[in-house]
Amino acid sequence: MTGLYSVIEINTAIVLIIYFFYNDYDELLSKISFSSKEDKWLIFTSSKVEGRILQEKISFQTKRSVGFLSADKKGSSTWKKITDDSDYAENVLIATKTLDNGINIHNRDIKNIVLPFCHRIEFLQMLGRKRVDEIEVVNVYAKQPTHQLINTRLKALNKQYYTMLKIQKIKQKLDEAYCNNNQKQREYWQEKMIEREQRIWNDNDSQTRKLFYIDGNGCLVPNILAFCKINLLFCFYHELLSANGIPSYIYSQMLRQWMNYSEEEIHRYITAPDCEDIYVFLKKYEEVSIPKEEQEDFYKAFMDLYKPACCIKYADEPQKLKEALSVRKEKARRKATINECLKFLEWHKVIKSRKRKWEFKLPEDTPEKTKV
Repeated sequence: MTGLYSVIEINTAIVLIIYFFYNDYDELLSKISFSSKEDKWLIFTSSKVEGRILQEKISFQTKRSVGFLSADKKGSSTWKKITDDSDYAENVLIATKTLDNGINIHNRDIKNIVLPFCHRIEFLQMLGRKRVDEIEVVNVYAKQPTHQLINTRLKALNKQYYTMLKIQKIKQKLDEAYCNNNQKQREYWQEKMIEREQRIWNDNDSQTRKLFYIDGNGCLVPNILAFCKINLLFCFYHELLSANGIPSYIYSQMLRQWMNYSEEEIHRYITAPDCEDIYVFLKKYEEVSIPKEEQEDFYKAFMDLYKPACCIKYADEPQKLKEALSVRKEKARRKATINECLKFLEWHKVIKSRKRKWEFKLPEDTPEKTKV
């Protein structure tokens, strides 16, 4: 999990915000467990189901008090305390996007904010729920997007788009029939139109339904703002999937622009130690042999450290980072894979085989004789 920081001045408040990038919520569990019990967490999720699952995980694994808010929980005591006192009693509050607008939370103990992968508008709205008035330090955790996640989002958008076209075609066809008939037939076609639109409405999910509203006659009317948002998201997702780009890297650069980052960067990982740790790890094996039965464990431990180390080393070189993360990783070429990775890490030795054991040697050493 990488981290950047920015200093923002809001009225008389100066806020140091340290940004981290995480892959999934499981990475945050140990962070929550080892954080001070005085420090509160505000976690936004993309769905109610996801929020409920996360609430159970955090409650069980960290033993912290965990609250949950969604659109159907606006009568709860947690919602009342937020609206009345701009605060919540729990150590961890999980909320869907229902909290991303119109609600202010004012408590210096809220030092950790977790945000899902989202567009700039939603990102700033959710982040803005935390109000500050003095010098504060806030940790913000932003989810890294993957190709798979973005393609899933695009698939959902395409479904909404084609539903929109389908309804427009039906409306056009029925409108023509309505205009070309007498009053009695018009009433029949109007009922037919409403019936067809209701069927489409019932067959689609809640996100697609948000593209329309129902007027006084029971007809579907396009929600212009929702369509504008779809166009924004199409552009956003396609930019993240641009040629020769890595979505997580492009997203981090977007976030830098959104929040006016300082030029200096702080890089951190949660699931793996800092960049230097991979070299400490290699140093342990530099003067020893790795027997065959331990080679697979060594490989897995090395690769766990390799990705975050590369993200740190090549943070400002997206093409080089892409090459480093694209090293072939087939099971039959473990040693060759490690050696390719070592080149990107600029490690001074390579692994060679001797009597079925792996040993670190300088590149100019005698070529290996035993092939594993």
